Amino acid sequence: MTAFAEAYDPLDPNGKITIRWDIMNWAPDGYEATITMFNFQKYWHIEQPGWTLGWTWAKKEFIWSMLGGKTIDRGDCSSFTGPTPHCCKMNPKVVDLLPDVGSCCRGGVMSSLIQDTSKAVSRFQITVGGAGSNNELLVLCYCTI
Repeated sequence: MTAFAEAYDPLDPNGKITIRWDIMNWAPDGYEATITMFNFQKYWHIEQPGWTLGWTWAKKEFIWSMLGGKTIDRGDCSSFTGPTPHCCKMNPKVVDLLPDVGSCCRGGVMSSLIQDTSKAVSRFQITVGGAGSNNELLVLCYCTI
């Protein structure tokens, strides 16, 4: 996975935002994953309107469901005759949920590492379909902050 971030801080030129994609379970046509973003920058924090994380699928994947985040656009899911997926776009963009939704989210706001370590992390979960069952994962990822 390749990650790009628009979050340069001249006071901390080696700081970074890291995105980890953890596969929790494999299914016959996809997987469940937890995506975690870590703000390892010392002084730069992410303010409102918050982070947006997007990627381009390598195959014809889609998102069945999400927890702790939502996609900006659902895309065209008209080819599905049964349950409708959360998002059918080849290049989904995800945003954090508002702080008052459950106790999971902060509206995309992330603290800097020095300011508050416990709030320098953000995560959400997705269930992906259409990925096949060969345990291969290839996602081109970009992050806009």
